[in-house]
Amino acid sequence: MKQIAVIGGGISGLSVAHFLANRFGNSIRLTVYEKEPRLGGWIRTKRAEEDGFTFELGPRSLRTAGHGARSLALIEQLKLQNEVIFADKKYVGRRLLYVDGRLQALPSSLLGALGSPVLRPAVGAALREPFVPHRAAPDADESIDSFFRRRFGEYVATRLAAALAVGVYAGDSRRLSLSACLPAVARLAQQGAGSLVRGMLVDALRPASATDAAADSDFVRGVRRQTAVFSLRHGLQTLTDALSESLRSRSNVAFAPAAELIALQQQEQQEAAADGAGRRMLLVSSHGGRRQDAFDTVVSAVPAAQLGLLLHHGHRRPSPLAVALDQIRTVSVGIVSVAYTHDPLPPALKGFGYLVPPCESQPIMGVTFDSVCMPQQPQPPSACRLSIMLGGDTGMHDNVVDVTAVSEQQLIRVRSRVRAAAHPRT
Repeated sequence: MKQIAVIGGGISGLSVAHFLANRFGNSIRLTVYEKEPRLGGWIRTKRAEEDGFTFELGPRSLRTAGHGARSLALIEQLKLQNEVIFADKKYVGRRLLYVDGRLQALPSSLLGALGSPVLRPAVGAALREPFVPHRAAPDADESIDSFFRRRFGEYVATRLAAALAVGVYAGDSRRLSLSACLPAVARLAQQGAGSLVRGMLVDALRPASATDAAADSDFVRGVRRQTAVFSLRHGLQTLTDALSESLRSRSNVAFAPAAELIALQQQEQQEAAADGAGRRMLLVSSHGGRRQDAFDTVVSAVPAAQLGLLLHHGHRRPSPLAVALDQIRTVSVGIVSVAYTHDPLPPALKGFGYLVPPCESQPIMGVTFDSVCMPQQPQPPSACRLSIMLGGDTGMHDNVVDVTAVSEQQLIRVRSRVRAAAHPRT
């Protein structure tokens, strides 16, 4: 029986353990290591019984596009179909941007863009974009900022593209790869011979093709047709709880919570197995002391830097893989959840939320209007839930975000922005 270790008990580790257990059954034995006492990683839902609110302390929704079909298939395998809730179509497409010191709505149509103060400068740039010359090396990768600055100008790059990078990746658009982070944009630009606008026109004029994969179930196809964003009625922790419960029911799966891994090493060749494949040795520290566990395969589901530390340990000269892992940057994001017993959001501003581009030099990255997008989640009548995102690669914070340092004045400022946007200056 092959011995497989999964490092990390978050959504990635639990998902890969679930896949391996389903795929190979009792021909393998799985051990899932997690340094925290609880499983689930960054996915954590707080259900406040005393006041009826539900707060997400990490991710709050999932997308149906791209690999979203796999997430839905996993939900179906765990029999959580009745937990799935859809973002309100009326509001999910309504986004706001904090630009020039005030909240401004992003229009959802070309006609609206022509009359929008925030997008009006971008309209002229979009008309000129198809005539911008190609790069000398069109196949070379470039940053999100470089692409939009080169083809649309500084305004679009620093306001719109930078806000998009913050909203999706909490990252700096000057550091993020266009092809890796926005593959659909890169594909359209390639389709338009370098021009994003031309690529969008070519794509729009093509005959519609079936997008549902033949292997998708009726449930997966149905959800993807109905919404672009979804969540679970009692929070996303429902998913990680169901995953861990399903895995615990298997006799060939073991969990090692509160286990601190110290090193990951390859077994010396002279001690290798008969087939010539050396086993991987994990040096583990737990309440019972230190021990060495041996595995045929080790799957890492932890951040690159953590895996790099495991590979570094005990080596005078780090391996090329460990060096490469150390060079992958990560940033921290903090979430402050706020609840109002009386909804302060005016009807004109009800939507997904707003983003703040780094050029505004604000201490927050954005705010999501959770009670608007997912009203099906438990909360008192006429109440409102907001999530304020801080940190990221915006230059306004150190790499570690201290959410306890958020002052009451900053929270009041968020509410004041919303109220001021309901009565815009003329």
